[in-house]
Amino acid sequence: MNPTWQAEMFAAVQCVVRLPANAASPAMPGIQGTVKFLFVNGAVKDPIIIKSTVNPQLDKLLLKQVVTAKIPKPFGLHTDQPHEFVMSFEMFTPYESFEYNVYAAIDRKQEYPRDPLLQDIMGITALDFDYLDAKASHIVMVKSSGTKQLDKASLDAVSKAELPAAPPGYAGKTLHMSVIFCYDINYAETCPTGENVIDVDGTRIMRRRVTYY
Repeated sequence: MNPTWQAEMFAAVQCVVRLPANAASPAMPGIQGTVKFLFVNGAVKDPIIIKSTVNPQLDKLLLKQVVTAKIPKPFGLHTDQPHEFVMSFEMFTPYESFEYNVYAAIDRKQEYPRDPLLQDIMGITALDFDYLDAKASHIVMVKSSGTKQLDKASLDAVSKAELPAAPPGYAGKTLHMSVIFCYDINYAETCPTGENVIDVDGTRIMRRRVTYY
């Protein structure tokens, strides 16, 4: 299986994993559990708990949520064969889950512009925007990468993202959010860390001149 697809699968499962609304306060941190499962015929099958959340009811909920994930179509070698995975997931609060899904939606729209990639141009952009009922507005560039194409790609990713619905209690309310794009070629850029950081990976094949004697 392709490592990029595995990362997409993890994100798809993490998007559906969350604490129940009645078990979480806004200040309650996410709880982690580790699950082993099979990926067969495009779906998660037979999940079992490897590392408990320390709450049997949350363990049961985690297993139920994992199998509901809509996994993207796999690519790479041996995609028609069953594969076993062991992954750790955060059981976010409802609001944390909402934030994760907002950034995941933006991440799905990001791309590395062709010309900067070919020219080995990297950089970091930071954007602020308002969220209201699954729409982004008032998108503002607060830090430029110094490259127009990278800045435009960042703005496009936010404006074109299919954002999730507002979490319970937030419908009709404007939420101020921020996102950072780190354009990185062959892991040469040092990217910041954080839930709102999107690492836009660019890959260049380094060709070497070979001299024959």
